[in-house]
Amino acid sequence: MLLMTIVTAGVLCLVSSICHYYYPISMTNEPLFAQSKETLMRIGNDSVTHIKPLSAERITMCTMVKNEAKYVREWVEFHSLVGVSRFVLFDNDSSDSLMAALGGTMAEVVILRWPPEHWPPGNPHQERCQGYKDGTYRDGWAYSYCQTAAFHECLRRERGRSRWVAGVDVDEFYLPRYDEKSGLRTLQDALRPYGHMHGVSLSAYTYGTSHLMLPIAAGELMIETHLLRGNDAGIDKEFVDPLKADTYHCVHWAHYTDPLWNNKIMRTVPRQRSLVRFNHFPFRSVIESRHKVFKNMNPEIYHEIDKWDRVDLEDRFLLPMVPLIRRRLAGERIWIRHDATVTQLGNKG
Repeated sequence: MLLMTIVTAGVLCLVSSICHYYYPISMTNEPLFAQSKETLMRIGNDSVTHIKPLSAERITMCTMVKNEAKYVREWVEFHSLVGVSRFVLFDNDSSDSLMAALGGTMAEVVILRWPPEHWPPGNPHQERCQGYKDGTYRDGWAYSYCQTAAFHECLRRERGRSRWVAGVDVDEFYLPRYDEKSGLRTLQDALRPYGHMHGVSLSAYTYGTSHLMLPIAAGELMIETHLLRGNDAGIDKEFVDPLKADTYHCVHWAHYTDPLWNNKIMRTVPRQRSLVRFNHFPFRSVIESRHKVFKNMNPEIYHEIDKWDRVDLEDRFLLPMVPLIRRRLAGERIWIRHDATVTQLGNKG
């Protein structure tokens, strides 16, 4: 009996060690995005409020928004369909109906006030972000200081909870390249071959205004109305392993604990060969492009507006997602599953 007890204890200890290695559990009692003055809204699955073991394939997308209610629902439903598990939106003093726009989504969404009234400890970008809020910093990239601080906070919160974290914008759409046999795939499928990498850096295909002077009308989808792009290499953004990075260097890439992976060549996947295609819509219409100049306080953007109003390469890569998004908006509980089929479920299985 004593021998059996010792053997059983040894097996349990070994199993516990293996599980902790592959699925590290946070040792803190801090709930994920705990209810506070900074938490404006929590939508979707209640499990977002609890500490969970690291999912081998969980993907979290973080973004900072300011008056993006017109576009945020399309962006959330698009990425939820292809496998993003959680969305963290840092609300930079929006005055539109952001929370109402997301009220019907089935995705896990957390909306946080940003900059916060009470800063979490250890954010290296706090001073510059607070300076932007207070008016101390007013250079061409002042807005990005708070965005970098937000991405750092998201990385900190998701460490040990998500396999990949992506700090992105609402005008960026990430879609796996189609499988020749089965068509649409999930981001989990597409990122699996990059599992050995500390970060995956992707270069964008940049879309122009498609000659639209005014913003899209209510009920229209941007990925359906904007089909014209250029062929220049666009900006870079990354999927980051939160266990391998300690902060964000800027809004475009993280800073990694292993110096080798701070060499961008190590993380870059060539645009033509990447299994995930990064699609960027920075200039949605001529009117919005000019507004962006003032929001970012960066007049250098002016010379870009005319250029991206003239691009004329028609690209229909994202169109297969349109009917799926519309079904989501109509209330259907559908997802693209890991076996690359579209399914309707009572809950996400």
